[in-house]
Amino acid sequence: MIHTGTEQGRRSGDVREAIERVRSGEPTLAEAMESPSVRQEVVRQVIEHDVGEHRDIYDRLAEK
Repeated sequence: MIHTGTEQGRRSGDVREAIERVRSGEPTLAEAMESPSVRQEVVRQVIEHDVGEHRDIYDRLAEK
């Protein structure tokens, strides 16, 4: 659920807007990544994906 008016809602809106702009041909991905909120969201998604892909490794490391 997107909460407009909150920091998370604003970032989600920024990300959606950047994705739509990239899909429409402007700006380039590099230009979209100039937005701090877009960069932060991309990093968050990459980390979540990486953790999900390698959950067993992280769990074993946490046990030690």
